[in-house]
Amino acid sequence: DSGIDEINKPGKKIIGRGIAEKSARRYYNILTVSGVAAGFMVSYMIGKPGLAIIHMIAATMLYYYSYKYKYLPAWGNLSVAFLSALVVVIAWLFEYFAFRNEPMAFISGYPSFGMITTFTLGYAVFAFLSSEIREIIKDMNDVEGDQENGCRTWPVIFGTKKTIRICTMIIIFTMA
Repeated sequence: DSGIDEINKPGKKIIGRGIAEKSARRYYNILTVSGVAAGFMVSYMIGKPGLAIIHMIAATMLYYYSYKYKYLPAWGNLSVAFLSALVVVIAWLFEYFAFRNEPMAFISGYPSFGMITTFTLGYAVFAFLSSEIREIIKDMNDVEGDQENGCRTWPVIFGTKKTIRICTMIIIFTMA
């Protein structure tokens, strides 16, 4: 986002000033590989190595967000909102499968799963909607840099007034 940040947040840019771009890429790669490796490790520890694919998908989505999705109408915001909700769902999913490894605890806790699942999904939907709202508001603040750099965000396409109406509807839905 160097070009976008130079326009939207002049003087606050870190990459290229405080941290060299090459170092930032290296840190990004190290942290991404570490996160995916940790996901593989936890998946293996609970006996569900197939769940590791979730971490690979999340890392891939973050990569594509920065290079493609943020330039497409709605896709950037939806991918960030989806990943925010996925954090909640991943925690529930891994706990569920870890819990299943303890048969007696699983049997005694089973009656509560419906309530816990409902609460978790509600929280995931809230995380999705609140992240979507935040991304839309951020896009309204960054419209100049986004427009200059070819990002097709809602404020760039529809204008700020129409985007405020869309965002207000999502806020009202979230509050409901």
